[in-house]
Amino acid sequence: MSFGSVCHTGQNLVFTIGDVDFYAGGRNRNGGWQKAPVPIELAMGPSETLSLVGSGTVVPKGWKCEGELPKPPKFISFDWPDFSIPDVEQSFWLALRDDIRENNITTVSCQCAGGHGRTGVQLSILAYLLSDYNEWEDAEELILWVREKHCDHAVENKAQQQYVADVCGIEMGNTVIKPKPFHAPKVDYTKTTNKWFSDEGKKQMQVVTDIPLHLRAYCSMCEDFFELDEDEKDEKFLSCDVCHSDLELPPKKPAKVSRCIVCEMGVLDEMEVCESCGIDNYAWNEDLCDRENLCLNCAERMSDREMINGSFCASCHGESMDMRVKIIEGEGRLQCVKCKSFKYSWRFFYDDAGSKVCLCCTKHSDKKGKSKSKGKSKSKGKSKSKGKQKSLGEF
Repeated sequence: MSFGSVCHTGQNLVFTIGDVDFYAGGRNRNGGWQKAPVPIELAMGPSETLSLVGSGTVVPKGWKCEGELPKPPKFISFDWPDFSIPDVEQSFWLALRDDIRENNITTVSCQCAGGHGRTGVQLSILAYLLSDYNEWEDAEELILWVREKHCDHAVENKAQQQYVADVCGIEMGNTVIKPKPFHAPKVDYTKTTNKWFSDEGKKQMQVVTDIPLHLRAYCSMCEDFFELDEDEKDEKFLSCDVCHSDLELPPKKPAKVSRCIVCEMGVLDEMEVCESCGIDNYAWNEDLCDRENLCLNCAERMSDREMINGSFCASCHGESMDMRVKIIEGEGRLQCVKCKSFKYSWRFFYDDAGSKVCLCCTKHSDKKGKSKSKGKSKSKGKSKSKGKQKSLGEF
């Protein structure tokens, strides 16, 4: 799993196997084969990351100076989509090993877009096949060795680790893919009593969603909610018809306004639905805890809210779009290109899977702009007054 925007840069010498020096890097990290400090004899990698041009200098064909231009390397260009494995079998890699030896290749460049997953697969396989003495018992040890030499993010998912094991003819070993940490957001629905807004209470309240909150009463003995008549709602003391215990009435006013956990600015109504974006916060939060989907990149279990097109989680999807990722409190977050804030990945891609803007900026950009313009045009005293009126009016 390739978190972190600050990593290796350039095309660097990773290790030497026999007489062959192996260089590696990521095209997006200034690490194409052209950036190697020495002439490269064999450059290999996914087709979209290779530039099959040896020199930018162009001279007339047949002129003497043509022979003085740097000679481009031999190329191996794979049909190899990001976050996946190439469509070649073990026999291809065994033949490539023989070709490198028979053609006396001494410098090899391995690369991909970021220099992580697909680059790590190439380095692992070639290191194993070209070694006279294989010191690695399984793919786990082999990949960890490559990571020590190159980058901690080499080989990004379990499918790639299994491919390395299959090609090298060794066991997979324990997975080297670190599980993505998950911290359920601490949602402060309200500052009222827990009996009304506990997890079990919210589940029971969902059964009677058509009943307004002010017409409900809670029995602590039956642990259930009951509907009140209009003439009973103002009564201070009510008893349960089942166990005759005292019923607890709903709080009159919440101690604090509850904000939407998704768009961040909208206020929740009594049913925990955002009045601004219309998202049911209770259902959203429940879905975040139901992690049954498998991300094809990081191979971790995700909720429906965190998956994009049913294949990749939002964090991996955002990183594939070159969005900045940062680890905050043990969890990867994406940076919004508009407000520049790092936010939970599930706050992106709700309306558009190709957008790099968080839902807060998408839903409330107009309100933010108007608020700023009001503050600039008025004096300090009037600006504060206007701000309070606007806040009350909006929420």
